[in-house]
Amino acid sequence: MNKRIDDLRSEINSKFDAMNKRIDDLRKDMRAYFFGFMGGILATILTVVITRLI
Repeated sequence: MNKRIDDLRSEINSKFDAMNKRIDDLRKDMRAYFFGFMGGILATILTVVITRLI
């Protein structure tokens, strides 16, 4: 009985580890998209400001 419980705990822990890895990967992707989006907005604002100064 204890062996079966330990096996189930191990299986659940491995599934949680896999889920945590997927969440971390998604978080990294979202961070990259966010910085790319903010960079695009900043470039647009700078372009507008510079063209008005010229």
